[in-house]
Amino acid sequence: VYAFLVTPSGGVWSVEDASCSENALLQDLGTLRAIDVNSSATAVNDQGVVAGWSYSLTNGYQAFVLYPAVDMDGNPTDWFLDDGTGANALMIPIGTLPSADGQTFGHNSWARGINNTGVVVGEADTGDFQTHAFVWYAGTLTDLGTLGGTNSSAAAINDDGVIVGWSLNAAGKRRAFIITPQD
Repeated sequence: VYAFLVTPSGGVWSVEDASCSENALLQDLGTLRAIDVNSSATAVNDQGVVAGWSYSLTNGYQAFVLYPAVDMDGNPTDWFLDDGTGANALMIPIGTLPSADGQTFGHNSWARGINNTGVVVGEADTGDFQTHAFVWYAGTLTDLGTLGGTNSSAAAINDDGVIVGWSLNAAGKRRAFIITPQD
């Protein structure tokens, strides 16, 4: 099972291929690493930049951002480039979060949303065996913390940088949160 992307053609979302068994507009995005067995695209922005995750039995879930190949006018042309091993060279791993002492890192991460400036949000394991909401931009991963509990997840971000998601509070109850950027 691999992530996919559908780019409509002339307002049409599905075009049967010659065998009439597949949607010719559906594009396989592949995986982050050749050993990965699954991937999922969870969000896409107006420039065609995709966020999601890729999974392998040995490396767990790893969030990615995928910048498509573009033509001379900056229009997306392709979302898969074989790196020579079968993995997608256009996918960039986002990483995981460190423990409180910065000595160890978590094992899994998942990208959930992306805005039109390329800011990605989701959740990542910490080296302390918790899962925290994150924001990623231009190679920098930032832990968004929690509402006092152990776990949180960011679900979406808009073009103004407002982030929404959920967090456990100090009483262990799941609560919705919103983060608005500060000047």
